[in-house]
Amino acid sequence: MTLEEQITQEIAREMAAQMDFDILADLLGWTRVELSAYDHNVLNWLDKHCYSEYKRHKDSFIFRDPKDASHFILKWL
Repeated sequence: MTLEEQITQEIAREMAAQMDFDILADLLGWTRVELSAYDHNVLNWLDKHCYSEYKRHKDSFIFRDPKDASHFILKWL
């Protein structure tokens, strides 16, 4: 496999993962929040302060409970 084919496959995998996440977010109807830059402190905060389920993919976070999303927004945006 050539380098060009490897790069193309990686880009295709990433695009598929993003589309899957977007579809999941839309189907579930959870609250979406975009955070352009974050570090491990954000992830630690999520684990400690979210009372309901949440998921993330890159800079997108979705929250089952809108209250968790609101607290996240107030803390990190």
